[in-house]
Amino acid sequence: MDFLPFLVIVEATGFIAFPLVAFLFGNLKDCGYSFSKQFGIVIVVYITWILSSLRLLRFDFSIILALFSLLALSLLTLTSKRVKFKEIKFKV
Repeated sequence: MDFLPFLVIVEATGFIAFPLVAFLFGNLKDCGYSFSKQFGIVIVVYITWILSSLRLLRFDFSIILALFSLLALSLLTLTSKRVKFKEIKFKV
């Protein structure tokens, strides 16, 4: 039963990271959607590792701060109006 909360957190992290990834990989066909989960996880893990290894914050607080940092970066990217989302068409 621990798999479902983990899956929800990974999906939410990918959703939060998508505007930032779309800004970086906007020239790809899917605007970088395939990289959004991996990119979000890497950013959160890296910020958490830096904060907890330097003993600036406890591990659990550093995870929360890393998630809010990713959210702030994505919102800043969205409000800058530099991200242009393409309509993704899937062939069936």
